Order: sequence, then C-alpha cells, then structure tokens
Amino acid sequence: MKEYEFLSGSKRNSHVTGIRNVNRYKILKYLYMNGTSTRVEISEKLKLSMPTISRNLKPYLGNILLEEGKTPSKAGRHSGVLKFNYSYKKVLAFQVDRDFMMVGLGDLSGNVLEFKRINESMYDFRNSINSLEKVLKEFPNRKDVTAVIFGIAGYVAKDGKFQVSVFDWEGKTALDIVNLVKKYFSNVIISFENDANLLAFREVHMSENPPDHLVCIYWGRGLGMGIVANGSIYIGKGMAGEIGMTLKSSKTLEEYLTSLSNKEKIIEEVVGILYNLQKIFDPEAIVLQGKFEKFFPEIRKRWKKNYGNPTRLYISKGGEKAIIQGGICYGAELFILSLTTGFKNLERVWR
Repeated sequence: MKEYEFLSGSKRNSHVTGIRNVNRYKILKYLYMNGTSTRVEISEKLKLSMPTISRNLKPYLGNILLEEGKTPSKAGRHSGVLKFNYSYKKVLAFQVDRDFMMVGLGDLSGNVLEFKRINESMYDFRNSINSLEKVLKEFPNRKDVTAVIFGIAGYVAKDGKFQVSVFDWEGKTALDIVNLVKKYFSNVIISFENDANLLAFREVHMSENPPDHLVCIYWGRGLGMGIVANGSIYIGKGMAGEIGMTLKSSKTLEEYLTSLSNKEKIIEEVVGILYNLQKIFDPEAIVLQGKFEKFFPEIRKRWKKNYGNPTRLYISKGGEKAIIQGGICYGAELFILSLTTGFKNLERVWR
C-alpha cells in the first residue's frame, strides 16, 4: 500500500531544495497561524533573510497568500501586508463513530460552512460505506476541496487495516474508503486520524492563546486521548494516547468507566485520572469533550478543591463539531505540507 508521495513526484534528493521547502513550510505555517504579517515581521520571527522571504513567497502570492495595503517598515520602506487566504481551498471532514457519522465542509481556518449529522449505525463496514457514498454524492464537482479527513475511534495501522474497538471492521482496510473517495474527488489528500488527536488539533489551531503542551480527552463511545507536546501532536510509534485501553480493576479503563452507574463514583474516578495525567505530562491545559460535559461542573469543582487547580481544565468550545473542526485544521496542515515539503514520514495519508 502506498502511504504517501511527494506532490511533485520528486524524491527531494537535493539538499538545497530540501532547505528551500522547509523554509517555505515555515513561512506558510507562520502566516496560517497568524493570519496576517509583513515580510519584515516574518524575517524577524523566523530568522530568515529578506531575500529568502521574498524568493519563497513568490509561488503563493495571488492564491493562498494575498497582499493588501502598505505599512511602513523599520527601514523606512513601505511593505505590503501579507494575508493568508483561508477561503482558497476547502476541507471535507468526517467523524465516524458506532452510532453516527458527522460531516463538515470548512475553509482552511477550521470554520464549518456546511454540517450534517447522520444518526445511523456505522458498526457494519458495508453500512458505513453506503452511508459515506450517499454523503459524497452531495458534493459534486467540488474542485475547491483539497483534502478529505476521517476522524475515527481508533487508528489505521501501517498495513492499512483499521484498528478500532467500537466497529465490526476487522480485516477491512482504508483503501476501500480511499478508492470510494477517489470516485468523487480524484485529486484530494485523504487521511485517517484518531478522533481525540483531531480534538487536539482543534484546540491548538482554534483556541485563544493555545498552549504548547496539552492533553485532550474525548469520551464518546470509546475513550481516547490526544497529546500535544511543544505544539505538535505526539503519536509515538503510531497509537499513543489510547488511554481507554489501559487497565483498571482487571478491565480496560473504557469498560470500567462505562460500567459505573453512580455519578459520584464517576466524578471521583475521572478526577483521579486527570490528576495522574497532570503528574505524568505536566501540561498547560487539559481539555475534555464528550460524556464529560454533563459532569463537568462537579469535576472542575472537585479538581480545584482537591488539587488547587494546578492545571487549566476546560471543555472544548467546539461542541459537537469539535472533531470536525479538528479534521478541517488537520486537512489545512496537510495542504500546506503538500505545497512545500511533502508527506515524508507521515502515515495514514494518501495522495
């Protein structure tokens, strides 16, 4: 199975070309994260020379980057204000869980333009494929879609097979879905990512003052965790964050929490889990989503009472669209990579 290829087909053997592509990625990513800037500001922030900035901006001016107005530079010259064009392309993001599928079409900022929830069982793979095809047919000839991202309660292994606990997808591979998507979007980037990781992407890209060190826990049908270290998603060898599969009282933590019926006991156990995570990862913030929401006021009260609120604890503001927004942000990241450095060393990405 082909895991990735560079957009141009080149293997990027040239050291000079490699440096150029990394610089282009840094520049585009800086503008993506900041929205607007000037050449002088980018030069100062990224420690790149002005000629390097100007040379590497050229391919993107008038498309993904727009130049508006003039502002005085420190040298007395007037410099155009560069603006990231978030509406240049769109990303189609799916969240697939056991009992539903959600889909959102968004711009590169993560803003959801169209949204739909399909409340059907996705347990059977064939049912999921049929539901997916119905949705894909609703987006005919969308040439502005650059990526299609799937958030799932699990992972896709290196051999392309799904590793999921809430579906009966054993033996099924991502290529079945890739080939279906290619029928409707022939040139898009396609990727599969854990839903909790996409929640973490959402918090890094769409939160006010996003922290560089973050733990996100999503409790849907299953229990997953996304980890952000130094501003980047940490996945280990590929499946880091599977907190639901850890053991508690001879059960998986996912099974153990689901078996609890007493509200007080659930709150006690969740607060204990959060305390342990705070001690292990020492994050700036812990973000919760899913079933945690109905217990959150009590969780936060107990958290502050027992531990003095050592780490910021909050519910994602994305609501039910949080995973979708994370998928859109991840698609934007992959699009920027496709324009600059390519997808080397990234798994679960098809082009």
